Amino acid sequence: MKKRAILVCLDGCGPDYIEKSDVPNIRKLCRNGYYVKGKSVIPTVTNVNNVSIITGVYPEKHGITSNFYYNELGQEVYIESPEFIMTKTIFQMAAQNNLTSALLTSKDKLCTLLRRGAHIAFSAEAPPKWVVDSIGPPPNIYSIEVNSWLFKACRLVIEKYDPNFIYVATTDYAMHKYPPEAPESKWNMQIIDDAIGNLIELVDKKQTVLCITADHGMSDKRRAIDLKVLLDEYKIKAKVASTIKDRYTVHHAGLSGSAYIYLENKGDLQKAFHLLANAEGVDRILTRDEAVKLYHLHPDRIGDLVVFGEKEYVFGEIGAPDERICCLDVQIRSHGSLYEQEIPIIIYNLAEKVKVVENKDLGNLIAHYLK
Repeated sequence: MKKRAILVCLDGCGPDYIEKSDVPNIRKLCRNGYYVKGKSVIPTVTNVNNVSIITGVYPEKHGITSNFYYNELGQEVYIESPEFIMTKTIFQMAAQNNLTSALLTSKDKLCTLLRRGAHIAFSAEAPPKWVVDSIGPPPNIYSIEVNSWLFKACRLVIEKYDPNFIYVATTDYAMHKYPPEAPESKWNMQIIDDAIGNLIELVDKKQTVLCITADHGMSDKRRAIDLKVLLDEYKIKAKVASTIKDRYTVHHAGLSGSAYIYLENKGDLQKAFHLLANAEGVDRILTRDEAVKLYHLHPDRIGDLVVFGEKEYVFGEIGAPDERICCLDVQIRSHGSLYEQEIPIIIYNLAEKVKVVENKDLGNLIAHYLK
């Protein structure tokens, strides 16, 4: 019998979004399958967790530690190429076993990053003509409706190609804009639930394993700190990389709950550590070695120091490039800190009993199932 599996990553969907919304189809999956409030990988950002999910390993092995980093030459690098991934993905594992796979994402950056080995791969930002001809053009990436289009595309791929494995990654635009209790948020979750309900029919018919998780949660942030300005004030030359920084600035303005500090002079390590440890909004600071050991990060892809913010704090560039300021009151929703780690893990239609507590473990589970 042909084995099939679908893995859905609901970007930014902490368990609170499910708990505070009318989502009967998702509740059915939880009730009739396996459900637990699990953990995402640190830092709690999109690239790190999506790659962890589709490889089944921590960043120490797959090499993705943020959405953006500074290379050894001090150059800014957006992590959007599959060449950055240092281990095999589920798509590549499936291909080695003569199985077909498909990757569908809302954000094009994820499609570009994750697509290696997938037989079919496209995003809502850059859909192929045959998809648009069948279900119409996608809504704007900065909309609630775009995720609904993505699930329609998923159903189309199933009906047209019937791949063994499909990975679907939505966008967290609505989560960045609205808290779980907001009417707009509940509407967004109802749209997603309706789409999943339409998938359940096919999943049951084809005896497909369906897994649903998230890459991170989301928190209200009320204060932004520019760590570069703070370090400059104390004559410590450094580059600061917000772990969330990508090209989707409408979502989060480049403000993350964690940051990497790249020191120009390694002799400033203790001075910088002490300064940041006592700075406003800093919840935890670790040296590179400490962060590698504690959070399984790759040492060549992080800074000399790793800083995590308190729950309502974010780090990033504040003000104009030539008029940066140290701190600012803000009203945004973002992630990246230790406070957005709780995520849902749902497994449906899998006969064997399992215990999964981290989102990355779903990658291993599906890879094993498809063998």
